[in-house]
Amino acid sequence: DLSALTSVAALDAAIERCVEVKHGIGGLYVYRGLFAAQLYHCFKSVPKNRMLVLDSGLLKSDPTVAMERIHAHLGLEPFDYVANLGTTTADLGRIFDKWYPSFEARTGWKIDGGYDPMPTEIRKHLAEFYKPFNEMLFGVVGETYQWQ
Repeated sequence: DLSALTSVAALDAAIERCVEVKHGIGGLYVYRGLFAAQLYHCFKSVPKNRMLVLDSGLLKSDPTVAMERIHAHLGLEPFDYVANLGTTTADLGRIFDKWYPSFEARTGWKIDGGYDPMPTEIRKHLAEFYKPFNEMLFGVVGETYQWQ
């Protein structure tokens, strides 16, 4: 029972016993939502200050700010993405098709976000399930995100 776990370390240990990740997590839907455990696992190899964790909502609501944070973290010069690459989903799709053609298959994430609406009861059940794990995530990254 994952909901009884009270620390990220305990969650990570439970997942290690149950989940075998070989070639990406595209099809591991419950695990994909356990962000704190994934980060904890990464932090075993990569120092926390070397990783940047962004709320995906920021990429949609204010992509310029998101990209500025990414550039600052990586020590890159500013870049005007809108002027140089465009702003539409189609523009982004062309870039991903050129530079990362297996993106959707490897990550399970759609650029266009064209998912069917989730039934209310399922959304409620998943929000309740993930709530303690999201709280762990917020503690790990030092930020609180508004999504559920």
